[in-house]
Amino acid sequence: PQQQSHHPQDRGPGKWVLEHDSAVAGEIVSPVRTDTPETWEQLERVCSILRAHGARTTTRTGGHVHVGADSANMDHDVNRFRKVATACAWAEDLMYRLASATRRGGKRHRGAGSGYRWCGPMGSGQFEQAQSLSDLATRVGSSHSFGLNYGNLLDSRRTIEYRYFDSSLDPARLQANIKLACWVTKRAST
Repeated sequence: PQQQSHHPQDRGPGKWVLEHDSAVAGEIVSPVRTDTPETWEQLERVCSILRAHGARTTTRTGGHVHVGADSANMDHDVNRFRKVATACAWAEDLMYRLASATRRGGKRHRGAGSGYRWCGPMGSGQFEQAQSLSDLATRVGSSHSFGLNYGNLLDSRRTIEYRYFDSSLDPARLQANIKLACWVTKRAST
């Protein structure tokens, strides 16, 4: 019923939350979800509620997808995370283009308008040389500045964050983005 602070600790389990975000008017954060009909029904309902209350997306809004490393059977195997980073590096231009919902004709990558301050291309690469998740996170990118963010791998959330996607109020587009991120993670890691 009201906007919460950014990532509140006391958020009820299983709740969707409207949070404060310094870059935009607000951020919708879903609970951890799995690929079930209930998940997609909830997503459709949330989009409907947002549209009914005048929400809109702009070139500043992102549709970030967190994929649980444990749910993708990544374990703590640096080689599996390296494969995901290598696949994303190889297809990064394509990822940006597929993820573009608000750019004119899909010709402008997410974050490009602000000099890639947010959600830019990956770090230095040379993933083969990384010997630990911490080292790999540094090489891929471990902040909001990168389209593929490995920063959450090092904390209790243990997620790979795909920040390539523009936001949308179209549940089908959001579902496609979520499924793409999950598929890339699962396929590249096995």
